[in-house]
Amino acid sequence: MPDEAKKASFTPQWLLFAIFGALLAVLAALLVLIFKPAGAPPKTLAGMSDAERAAFAQTMRDEVAKHIILTDEVPAVTLADDNLEVLRAQGGFWQNVMKGDYILVFSQDPRVVVWRPAEKLIVNVGPIINDMAEEEDMPWDSMDPIFPIE
Repeated sequence: MPDEAKKASFTPQWLLFAIFGALLAVLAALLVLIFKPAGAPPKTLAGMSDAERAAFAQTMRDEVAKHIILTDEVPAVTLADDNLEVLRAQGGFWQNVMKGDYILVFSQDPRVVVWRPAEKLIVNVGPIINDMAEEEDMPWDSMDPIFPIE
């Protein structure tokens, strides 16, 4: 009889490990949701206030400045997603632009930087050369800027 009472009160070790594992998985998921990676792009750019746009542009500039020397200017920043095909059709400078890339336009030190935050990679850098006729648009003119050039 004492063996039967002992078996009835015995909890299998695998059950304890399963419960502990499930609790760890839930904790890990919560931590990922609470602490997203620094510099992670926002899910939507459309609803940002001017202050949020300025802060985001500064964050993008600071991330890129870890890889290339930049001035203190806060650039105009836009997401390449909506006009990806328009950009790629331009060829050359724009041919490697992918969904999720950001275009940073510096007006004081006239250059454009294509930044891929997912890989922390500068895709391309080039000077702004305005040798186009006044009636022609630059490729980024049709994009919705996050922080417009003043």
